[in-house]
This record gives sequence, C-alpha cells and structure tokens, in this order.
Amino acid sequence: MEESTWDELEHFSNHLRLLMKENNGLVKLGKFFNPMFSNLLAKLVTGKRFDYKDPGFQSFLKATIVFIENTNISSGIDSAFPVLSKMLPSMKTAQVAIKESIRDVNFFIQVSF
Repeated sequence: MEESTWDELEHFSNHLRLLMKENNGLVKLGKFFNPMFSNLLAKLVTGKRFDYKDPGFQSFLKATIVFIENTNISSGIDSAFPVLSKMLPSMKTAQVAIKESIRDVNFFIQVSF
C-alpha cells in the first residue's frame, strides 16, 4: 500500500510540474486531489491506475463530481415529500443528473476493468 501511495504521489507531482510549466506557474490545486485519490483507490482495489489525461478517467471523475453535487441537492427530501419534486424543478434536474452520472460511472467501470 505504501508503495502504491508513493507511486501515485510521483505521478501527481510530475503532472503538476507539467501543468505549472504550461500555465506560467499558476495551477488551481482543488481539482487535482480527486484524480489523485481516485487513482490511489483504483490501484489499491484493482491494481490499475489511470493517466490523468485519459478521456475515460476524466469522464469518470466528472460523473462522480456531478453525482456528489446533486445528491447534496436532493438528499432524499423528494422521497419524503414527493410534492416538492413538482414544485422545485431543480430537484428533478438533480435526479436526472444523478441517474446519468451513475450510468457514466458504470460504463467506465465496465470498459476499464
């Protein structure tokens, strides 16, 4: 496990150095921790890691972010109060986004593993 962690940190730091060169030293770090931790978990669970620029991996990361953001919006309130879904269109939009993100994550897993 420790070796996998160090390996991922090396990939992450190399990727970060490259981005800093490309962007004159300016990089928003917030969006880079999700790929690093996702890769670390993938390596520990499946033995496989992904390049940060891999289109399938990028799609997976986007789907997980959409899922998390939208589950925070709906968070089961619509189950307790179904009338809210009709009154609040954003809740219906969140439900659709959640279903699509689950589909995208499922597709990534099927194709990648």
